Amino acid sequence: MHNSIHILFNGFNVAGVIIGLGLLYFIKNHTYKFRGTWIKFWLVAIVLHQLYFLFIFNQWIDPDNIMAIIGFPFAMVHLPFFYFNIIELTTNNKPRGVSVLIHLFPYVIYIGFLLFIFFDPSQVVHVSRGFLNFENSMHTIIRKANGVPIALSGILYVVLSIRAVRNYQKDIFQYYSNPGEVDLKWVKHLVGVIILLFLVIFILILLGDNLKAYPRDNVFMYVSITLTVFIVYYGFRYIKQMEVFYKYAIDHKKLVQRKYSKSTIANEEMQNISDKILKVLHEDKLYLDEELTLSNVADLIGESTQKVSETLNRFMKKSFYELVNSYRISKAKEILKDPSYNSLSIEGIAFECGFKSKSTFFKFFKKETGYTPNAFKNL
Repeated sequence: MHNSIHILFNGFNVAGVIIGLGLLYFIKNHTYKFRGTWIKFWLVAIVLHQLYFLFIFNQWIDPDNIMAIIGFPFAMVHLPFFYFNIIELTTNNKPRGVSVLIHLFPYVIYIGFLLFIFFDPSQVVHVSRGFLNFENSMHTIIRKANGVPIALSGILYVVLSIRAVRNYQKDIFQYYSNPGEVDLKWVKHLVGVIILLFLVIFILILLGDNLKAYPRDNVFMYVSITLTVFIVYYGFRYIKQMEVFYKYAIDHKKLVQRKYSKSTIANEEMQNISDKILKVLHEDKLYLDEELTLSNVADLIGESTQKVSETLNRFMKKSFYELVNSYRISKAKEILKDPSYNSLSIEGIAFECGFKSKSTFFKFFKKETGYTPNAFKNL
C-alpha cells in the first residue's frame, strides 16, 4: 500500500511540476493583453514547493539539510502570492513594494527562527516525511505547534481572498451594465478547496499523531497530489478567464469606495447629477449599448466617476447595473407587447434591449416584473 501511494505521489508530483512550468511558459509568452504578474510568481512558488516534496519523500536531500528546513514553511510564500494574484485579477492593480514585503515578513521571521535553532549546537532539527521535528530540550509547545504559523497563514489568505472576490462582485455592478461574462464560481471553488485541504491536513494529523488511528507519514504526499490538481484547475481556468477580467477591470483609483464618509457632495448637486444621468439614458438610449459603463456615462455628462457612483448609491439608491437594466426591461416590455416584433425570439429581444445573455435577461425580467418574458407577452 505504501509503495502504491509513493508511486502515485511521484506521478502526480512530476505532472504538477511539468504542468506548472508549461502554464508559466504559456502565460509568459502568449499575446494576451493582460497576462498578470503574480500568477507567474505563484506558479514558480508552487512548482518549487512540489519539487521540495519530491526531494524530501524520495530522500534526495538529507532530512537535516538546511534546504530541507527552510523549505518546510514554503506555503507561507505561495499563499500570499495566490492572494496577490486574486488582487491583480480583480482590480488590475499589482501589489508591489512595501505591501509585498509586509506579507512576506512572517515567512522571513519564521525562517529566522528555524535558522536560529538549526545553528544552535544544543538543538537537533530535521524534516521527516514532510513534518518538522525538534529534539533535545526544545519546549513541548514549539515541538507540537511548529505548523501553527503555516495554518494561520492559510486561514488569513483564504479570508483575504474571499474578501477580495466579494469586493469585486460588489464593485463590478457599480461600474458595468453587463458583467455576465465574469465567472467567479471557480475562484470560490478554489478557495473552498484550500479550506478543505487545511481541514483534511488537520484531521489526518490529529488522527495520526494524537489518536494513532492513521499513519501520518503519507499526509504531505496527499497534500502534494492535491496541489497538482489545484495547479491544473486554477491554471487552465485562469487562462480561460483572464481576458474577461481584463475587459471588466475595476479601476479603484477612479471608482468611489463603498463608504462615502468623507463626501462633500451636497444633495442639490446630487439631484443635478441624477437629472443628467436620467436624461442621457432616456434621450440618448445609452442603455441599448451592451458595453455601457459608468465611466461612459460620467464622461457624457461631464462628471467624475466618483460623483456619479456616489449619486447612484446614496441619492438614487441603485447600482449602475440595476439602473441601466431597469431601462432595458422597460424597453423589453414595450417590444413584447408590440406585434411588429413578433418575429423576434426572446433571445433576440434581449439583445435588442442591450442585454448580452438570455439568462441575465430572464433573471432580471422576472425580478422586475414577477413574470417570465413569455408569460408577460401572453398577459
